[in-house]
Amino acid sequence: MKIVLICAIALGSVLATTPAVHSQTFSKNRINAKLPTVLIDFVRVEEPKDSGGKRVWLRLRNNSKWIIKVNASGGESEDTVGLYYKTLDTKDNIKDRHLCHVCSVIGIKPGKSLLFSIPYDEITAVDSLRIQFEYEWEDRIDVAPAEEPTHYVVFYPKYSLEDSSKND
Repeated sequence: MKIVLICAIALGSVLATTPAVHSQTFSKNRINAKLPTVLIDFVRVEEPKDSGGKRVWLRLRNNSKWIIKVNASGGESEDTVGLYYKTLDTKDNIKDRHLCHVCSVIGIKPGKSLLFSIPYDEITAVDSLRIQFEYEWEDRIDVAPAEEPTHYVVFYPKYSLEDSSKND
């Protein structure tokens, strides 16, 4: 009876402190503890003067204390970076893939971001947009492709674009 009571008290003590420790661990790894480690912000909707079609501008932000890596192309200026992504339907089925055949891996430093755009008609026709990324210490290509974890950041255009139209 004494052994069971001691085990129950010890387990209760561990469980009681776990959420606080868990929360502190995450906040130590984020620049702004209130935000996710990696996120996508809506910036604006714009119709370019060259009539290339209406575009939605987004910002991929690294809120972690480590470099994150993403597949991209271009990059001569912030406006010409093309990020590779997948669009998904309401059941998280892949609707379309925008992947690279020849691309660069761009590192986004802690606290930094990358501005990119998506065609308006494309993003408003899907439930979400998903971008894969890796942390600086991961190397899915050279080390062990099947062994490394896969990280995604997801953007839900329906909610962000609806919120922006209320401000117009």
